[in-house]
Amino acid sequence: MSTPITLRQLEIFLAVAGSGHVTRASQTLHLSQSAASMAIAQLERQLDTPLFERRGRSLKLTERGRLLATEARELLARVQALPTLLSGAGEALRGELRITASQTAGCYLLAPAIAAFARAHPQTRVHCHIGNTAVAVQSLLAHEADVGYVEGRVSQPDIVAMPWRRDRLEIVVGREGPQPRRKLDASQLRKLPWIMREPGSGTRELFDQAVRTAGLDPLPATQTFNDAEAVKEAVIQGFGAACLPVLAIADDLREGRLIALQAPMLTLERQLWRITRRGSFDGAVLSAFETWLQSQQQQQPQSLSARSAATPASPRRPRSARS
Repeated sequence: MSTPITLRQLEIFLAVAGSGHVTRASQTLHLSQSAASMAIAQLERQLDTPLFERRGRSLKLTERGRLLATEARELLARVQALPTLLSGAGEALRGELRITASQTAGCYLLAPAIAAFARAHPQTRVHCHIGNTAVAVQSLLAHEADVGYVEGRVSQPDIVAMPWRRDRLEIVVGREGPQPRRKLDASQLRKLPWIMREPGSGTRELFDQAVRTAGLDPLPATQTFNDAEAVKEAVIQGFGAACLPVLAIADDLREGRLIALQAPMLTLERQLWRITRRGSFDGAVLSAFETWLQSQQQQQPQSLSARSAATPASPRRPRSARS
């Protein structure tokens, strides 16, 4: 009978795969280089296949090595979750959760929820990396995150996307900037100086798609930022118009720093998505966190976008009032 593969072998294999070097992996795992090399060689013999190919001084996974890496990460994640899964009733929740999120979801929905969850479960560790939808997908595929929450639609065979929440965008200008009529037609849309998120952003994707669906030519960006707050600040300073999530601008609309414009030809509502790797395992901390998210959402049934839309903006102050 062949020698069974051990969890330690898989741990060493993943460390080498992640670093691309046996020496670096052995240092991380506090092993000798010879012990790490022997573990990899034995694993390759047990599986009767090469797992790495040498490229210069580095090691790259073969096709079968990449397949093993995917399965090994999931297996080790399940093993690491066992203590929490089997803990007795009343014991504190323990463990780590790695979240990847696009900006709207991460900054305006998840950040306060993570802080509250951490207070309720102080022995958990939640790490949230915020980028755009494309970055979130790559983080999942690279096994750098356990779950993602994004606004962009994902079409990737190795990613499972489930509807999470609804969101709405508004076209806005600053009270000190260009002041078109509140109801825009196609020609006025084209004349506005547009400040936009970067390509790959879910917000940018929805706006571009809405413009195409309305049969309009693409609207060029005069400025582009990879951060919603930077876009918002440029608009507040009067440099142009933008299309931003209501979640990001609700306070500014209420306080009159931004003015909402209507563009009836554009559909600016969207679905937010929960994304995971296909076949991935939801650990105890992730399950508890999502139960927490659901309970928080149920306590606030009226969406922020609906509240902000119902709240009139402050009257526009004269230009001389600007400090």
